[in-house]
Amino acid sequence: METLNAAEALHPWLRLTTSLTQKLQHSFATKPGLSLLGEGLEHGNIWERELLSAQQNVYARHIALTIGGTPVVLARSVTTQGSGMDALTRLKTRPLAELLFEDSQWERNANMQYLALDGGVPGRGCLWHNRVLGAGLIVQEFFLHALLAKVGS
Repeated sequence: METLNAAEALHPWLRLTTSLTQKLQHSFATKPGLSLLGEGLEHGNIWERELLSAQQNVYARHIALTIGGTPVVLARSVTTQGSGMDALTRLKTRPLAELLFEDSQWERNANMQYLALDGGVPGRGCLWHNRVLGAGLIVQEFFLHALLAKVGS
């Protein structure tokens, strides 16, 4: 995480092991909004395809979580075609937490990968697996400057 050069105030967010949606709601006393930015089949990054053992295009869902209409987190969820894709498409505009934290079949891999977008926006990624569906899901979350501004206010 040191290589991210993330502000100290973001460290608890980057290390979070519970629902990000619930953490936002608790921290700001309001339910975060969710904007679906796009979803569909795409080639995906090489590392995503390798981690998911995907031989074909992956399914990706891009969202923004907002507080008071201001985007504070960008997220990208990537899975394989089939049951993983079906689980994500059923979410529509509901948060991913409703799938991952309310269905005990989903388990998070203990390894967290720290990431950064172009421009140095800090983030993290982790792999989830559904043992019944046999589906893998990579969840990536990026913490925008607006979150740091709101945390500090």
